[in-house]
Amino acid sequence: MYHILLNDHYAVEQFASIELDGSLLQEIRVIHSDGSISEIDLNKAISEFSYFQYKKRKTNAYIMDIKKIAIPNLSPGDILEFDNY
Repeated sequence: MYHILLNDHYAVEQFASIELDGSLLQEIRVIHSDGSISEIDLNKAISEFSYFQYKKRKTNAYIMDIKKIAIPNLSPGDILEFDNY
């Protein structure tokens, strides 16, 4: 289990959406500064396809399916809690 404290508005912006690129996350929770807890539904993650091409090998292209999820209602002082397998 990992915890990230969002100290300022910059941290809130950085964690407003999270990429789930093959990670084995089981649960994401937000512990708000007032003590309330919000559970994030990982089933609402959307797929985003990224195209990569190596410059040395212009013929080889790779498409990766990366899932992203938005973390709403974040504010400074909140804690993100990640639980993985």
